[in-house]
Amino acid sequence: MDARLAAVDGLIYYPHPETKQAHHQPAALLEVLAPPLGALVPGEQFHLWVDGRRCRLIQPARLRARLLEFLKFRVLAAQEAFFLDDPAGFRRWLQAHWPEACDLSDHDLALTLDQARALYTELPMPPRP
Repeated sequence: MDARLAAVDGLIYYPHPETKQAHHQPAALLEVLAPPLGALVPGEQFHLWVDGRRCRLIQPARLRARLLEFLKFRVLAAQEAFFLDDPAGFRRWLQAHWPEACDLSDHDLALTLDQARALYTELPMPPRP
């Protein structure tokens, strides 16, 4: 069998932009950590298979919309008392109540909280630092 057709085990690495402030690369770039695959020609195609039990792709816009719906009645019931000043505290709360939302970046969580405050409370939006 041609070695170029053989399957190899590897890892997918996505350098999260929030942890790599000085490392500029396109947000859609994934790095594959695998044994040498031989010479690849620019534009050459190959298949990347991902075990869905060990890896999942996240669609931030869809996850934010689901989180907003999840927060709706909690915010309506508690109003401004729902919102914590500590983002880490909110992340801990999410981890206990809906861990999937913790896949969102801090920026996406903040945007979703701002939207929930605007939609579900009667108070004006406080300025963000």
